[in-house]
Amino acid sequence: MAIYRLTLFGDLYGATVLNVFFFRKADGSASDMSLLCTRFRDNFLNDWRGLVINNCHWSKVKVDHLDSFTPFPSVELTFSLAGGGGFTNEMTPIKCFVIRTFTDFGGRRGRGRKYWPGATDNGLAAGLFQAIVINNWTTALGNTLTKWGGATPTQAFNWGLVSRDDLFTFRAITHANLRPSLGVQRRRNIGVGD
Repeated sequence: MAIYRLTLFGDLYGATVLNVFFFRKADGSASDMSLLCTRFRDNFLNDWRGLVINNCHWSKVKVDHLDSFTPFPSVELTFSLAGGGGFTNEMTPIKCFVIRTFTDFGGRRGRGRKYWPGATDNGLAAGLFQAIVINNWTTALGNTLTKWGGATPTQAFNWGLVSRDDLFTFRAITHANLRPSLGVQRRRNIGVGD
């Protein structure tokens, strides 16, 4: 069993944006790290980037092998992808979508969230996302979980959560949804996520 940490690098209006994801594969190898980079870019990222403003850009993924006494060296893949939502109404770079994730494990260690950049005010009414925005995210997250969730993901990697206290405890994500209100991305110290 191999657990990988994938860090996605991007920018929005000159601000650096990092998102960290965890994946598991039953029979991990060094070549799987490159495969995860490519599949994440071509599948996972493409499912979500069409829902954000065009000013949001992603430039690199970095994969680290976590659960080995002799870890493989990090693997990076550089590329250039922009948000594909076609939206022109822009918001500040700190406002974002909040993706709530859930596992079969109860309590706060069985759930998490992703702050996804590039939210637009086109889909807001009275501070909440309109039904079309929620439906679009529901479809995208359903596609993501089909490819990356459950016992037999089509991409061969499980998307999941890892405890801060124990990097070897992996919990596969079984459900995800969009929080109906905007989130605010917190500022992190330089180097966090690298």
